[in-house]
Amino acid sequence: MSNGQGKDFLSTPWYALSNRQDPQSKREPLGLLDMGSNSIRLVIYEPRFPWPRVYLNEKATAALGHGLAATGRLAPKNQAIALDALKRFSALTRAVGVRRVDAVATAAVRDAENGAAFVSEAEKVFGYAIKVAPGPQEAQWGIKGVISGAPEADGVFADMGGGSLQVGLIDPFNTAERQSFPMGALRLMEQCQGDTQKAASTIKKALRRLDWLERGKDKTLYLVGGAWRAIALTHMRDTGYPLHMVHGYNLKVDKFKDWLEMLKGASEKDLKSLPIRQERRRPTLPTAAAGILELIAATGVSRIQFSAFGIRQGIMFDQVFDTRIWSQPDQLYHCAATSLFREGNRYGEDVREALQNWIPWQLIDEGVPSAAAKETALIMSDVGWDYHTERRASDVVLDVLHTQDLPLSHKDRVFVALVLTTRHGGNYEDTLDKSLRHLLREREIKAAYNLGLILRFAYKASGAALSILENSRLIIRSDTLELSINSSIQSLATRGLKDNLGKLSKRLGMAKYHLHTKN
Repeated sequence: MSNGQGKDFLSTPWYALSNRQDPQSKREPLGLLDMGSNSIRLVIYEPRFPWPRVYLNEKATAALGHGLAATGRLAPKNQAIALDALKRFSALTRAVGVRRVDAVATAAVRDAENGAAFVSEAEKVFGYAIKVAPGPQEAQWGIKGVISGAPEADGVFADMGGGSLQVGLIDPFNTAERQSFPMGALRLMEQCQGDTQKAASTIKKALRRLDWLERGKDKTLYLVGGAWRAIALTHMRDTGYPLHMVHGYNLKVDKFKDWLEMLKGASEKDLKSLPIRQERRRPTLPTAAAGILELIAATGVSRIQFSAFGIRQGIMFDQVFDTRIWSQPDQLYHCAATSLFREGNRYGEDVREALQNWIPWQLIDEGVPSAAAKETALIMSDVGWDYHTERRASDVVLDVLHTQDLPLSHKDRVFVALVLTTRHGGNYEDTLDKSLRHLLREREIKAAYNLGLILRFAYKASGAALSILENSRLIIRSDTLELSINSSIQSLATRGLKDNLGKLSKRLGMAKYHLHTKN
């Protein structure tokens, strides 16, 4: 992604790209209300600089889109459920101290004949203005949400809610290739009376109008929306996939299509036999599967990736960041990891640069799966130092694998987890399940192991003092591992340090080691 700006812009540090630049200022929590066709969700964000963290996430299933295909109106019963939820949400925002809430209503309210009247009543109950988002704007927010969760995303975005389908090309600066259709999973199921083939034909006919979808050929289709998340979880359980986290779940199309075809044609009896966690999603899954298959056919993508980041994250990060950051994936990774794990790092925010200069990357770079994995491993390298000594190596694995807001692929998560469990003295064969390690190639496992060993030595050698790292460096000279330290800190060059250097060289497979003091 690029907006055509020059090199000076691309080297702009992440903290200059935030609209909230003072990390010491006392900011109030931020609220966001997403009023969808299936559920109404309130999210309150903790004003953590520069990456807001979820403080509260609560939803109510109002099913505002139920019956809309037949009547064109929001049903009184569902309106009552929604208004009741808004009373609670209003009380919660005030109790937490939220004064600003960005409230957005999407397809069901947008398309209903009585949508405007409902919004007027909802605003009285909730106490905040509610914006009815146009379809293309909803798509634009969704695309920015996907990018915030997968900063190097390239391909096609699609979001199937209960009442609408948004599609667009992944580009935060181009608003032309965006489209919204009134054909969400719930609405299509009602409109086509459960006829999945008819629903598929409806989707196919709509997508045929978008010739720009062909630009996704051989790229990735990023999927957002509750029904598609349910498909991802069902596929994980049905196939025995080891990491039950929707975000970042990535599949080859040719391996996924047959399973989708099975789901599309599944009878009620077949659906009952599948390991579907959310019972209420079960009836809509064949229609949702048909939607994915039609998008695959229209775009020619080679991979599918599910995203837990969507419209809500897009709205929030549009408020938090300067527009320029959307063209800098490395800065987005840095913002996320730094903010989420700041408290666990004794070195502070300068640790990444210090380690970047200290580590002999020729031992590691060939096996690093992505720049994001490398960036995150360095920023998180001290997380867990204050955990119980018997739990550090295992608990830090859980931090990496299951922190929802961390914008990493599954492979990157496992790589970073392996680095950190090794950095804390753990045996990755004990702390990281074999089924998870299978997500990495052998060279990636070796690189993660080597990086973990080097980080462990770095923290021991420096005593968690950044100035010591900055005045020393680990170097490879032919078959020798050399620790070079400035004369200003030569008193640190003890026999114990040399012994630890020798142990590291042996574990890295180096024949010799040398402790060198330079003037």
